[in-house]
Amino acid sequence: MYQINDIDTIIHCAASTPPKYSQNQCYKNNRNIDDLIFSFAKRKKINNFIYLSSMSIYGKKKNEIVKENNSPKKLDLYGLSKLNSEKKLLKISNKVIKSILILRLSSILGKNSHSTFLSNLKRDFSKKKEIQIKNKSKLFNGCFHINDLAIFINKLLKNSEKKGRDFINIASFKPVKLEKIVNLFKKKYQIPKVTYLKKTTQTYIIDVNKAIKKYKLQKITTEKTIKKYLELN
Repeated sequence: MYQINDIDTIIHCAASTPPKYSQNQCYKNNRNIDDLIFSFAKRKKINNFIYLSSMSIYGKKKNEIVKENNSPKKLDLYGLSKLNSEKKLLKISNKVIKSILILRLSSILGKNSHSTFLSNLKRDFSKKKEIQIKNKSKLFNGCFHINDLAIFINKLLKNSEKKGRDFINIASFKPVKLEKIVNLFKKKYQIPKVTYLKKTTQTYIIDVNKAIKKYKLQKITTEKTIKKYLELN
């Protein structure tokens, strides 16, 4: 059997997510995946563990501004699976895993991103479907580009001074109105017709001050993130 030795760091990205998997499958699969990886990390006495969690741990009914100390509200099973795993990980003795950092991710954008508001919007624009948008004037920053996430994680790995147990929100800096985001999509796909609905739904802004101040997350604006996703100059 192949043996894995001399590991300093684990970056745990694996998870089952909806809608590809049902909520029940997400809960069961993620619990099993995480238990296996946590057990391996304890056995190998890993120095550093970076866990990719989700904004879903705050629940379906989020505060208008989501901060790391917010209590979960109306969790679905996917969010519960991530929250339970965060708790399990943080309980592991620091004599076994010296440093644990949990990244609570907003929607991660990239070539193969899917099942998010922005990826669905991109799909509909590219297929020239009828576009209907709620919350025209509401602010949004719930996204981050995969390339910038990789740069940030690489920076964390190089900074050996940051030890301990912590969790941070990851999202873009400087929220923008949804209408401005839609205009960027219109610029990319040259589709002038978008219907704005009067009906609104709950929205929220993600507070990333902790990540910026403590861990030097780069201040990448929401507009810049979406331009990169759409490959707009």
